[in-house]
Amino acid sequence: MRLTETGRPNRRSGWPLRATALFYVLLFVALIWPVYPNFAKIEPRIIGLPFSLFYVVAGLLMSFVVLGAYYWRERHARPEDENRSSRPLRTSGGTSEEERV
Repeated sequence: MRLTETGRPNRRSGWPLRATALFYVLLFVALIWPVYPNFAKIEPRIIGLPFSLFYVVAGLLMSFVVLGAYYWRERHARPEDENRSSRPLRTSGGTSEEERV
């Protein structure tokens, strides 16, 4: 287990990134020559689509779900301080002295 500078366990392990990368490698292999011809059939039809088209659309939808889950996990795994911008928010409509220089 990796520790941060303060000695606390690091919550952001690398397994989600590795799992996501592995999924995309497997999806790539599933949609190219050695694997795809096994599924390149018209019959059976699923939701009115030929099976080969359904196979590609299912891969695309799974890709969306996996990438969304990875994004959500990374976004919510950060501590509160990392989500905030280091720049102060402007409260007035004009520019401040620091921005004019």
